Amino acid sequence: MDAASITMTALATTIGTVLVTGFSHRLAVKRGWRDDERRHARYLAIRLVCILDEFVNGCLEVAYDSGEYDSQGYSQATVSSPSIAMPDDVECKSIDSALMYQALSLPNQVASADRSIAFYGGFVATPPDFSEYFEKRRECYCKLGLSAIDLSDKLRVEFSIPNYEAVNSDWHPSEDFENVLAKLAALNAAHAIDPAELIPT
Repeated sequence: MDAASITMTALATTIGTVLVTGFSHRLAVKRGWRDDERRHARYLAIRLVCILDEFVNGCLEVAYDSGEYDSQGYSQATVSSPSIAMPDDVECKSIDSALMYQALSLPNQVASADRSIAFYGGFVATPPDFSEYFEKRRECYCKLGLSAIDLSDKLRVEFSIPNYEAVNSDWHPSEDFENVLAKLAALNAAHAIDPAELIPT
């Protein structure tokens, strides 16, 4: 074998080694980056689930709040409405965009519900019990609670986060919200005015 052949073989071997090593390194870096991104996404999902669980608990308290009479004889809320704030110190692109939209739009849904409740409190409800206000408030927070549970369940499935009900076997907020909504619907149906009654005879 002449010197030129040896040089060509050595050069080809060196180039091949560099290419294989570079490709392997790039593959390892990419795999590591994906693993880091998945870990980051799971961490964010866990944070969101914990925030949602706390919000659901607050919604559940409101769902059962029909008010109590104060010393003046007017009905007042016994619990504060829960608020929700999504973390803003994390990279949201690591979670599926549909899930992130659902999460980031929840505070807007809460604000919209609060405006509707305030309208009922200011223009629809009548003293001293303000029943229309409390019914609207309970209805809105039942629906918000169900939305939060839906999102929490999706995140738990996507990121293998244990189900809260599995740890707390007597905690079934979905059923509670559905039961309250059914009772409120029955109450509204009982109070509904037949349009025919509004027509003078």
